[in-house]
Amino acid sequence: MKNQFNISITKKALILFMLITALISCNDKDVSNSTAVNIEITNQYFENFNNHNWKKVAEMYAETVECKDPSFGNKIVRRAKEQIFQRISEMEKSYP
Repeated sequence: MKNQFNISITKKALILFMLITALISCNDKDVSNSTAVNIEITNQYFENFNNHNWKKVAEMYAETVECKDPSFGNKIVRRAKEQIFQRISEMEKSYP
């Protein structure tokens, strides 16, 4: 009887822990807010890009980034913000 009682308490504690964890992780307010921020940043990026404002586009990047550049094949390349600016500024010559 004592052993069954301990198992029952352990199961209840585990279920309670899982329930609390599920409730805490279901915080939609932060998710929707971060989604709205991401949409705003993306819209700003493409607005700057479409207006050929290369300096503003480059300013949206971190100081150093790792990205895939099709001109380098499938490998990931590391670029500084200034290199990003130069690269996207050169695109205007090809795509005015």
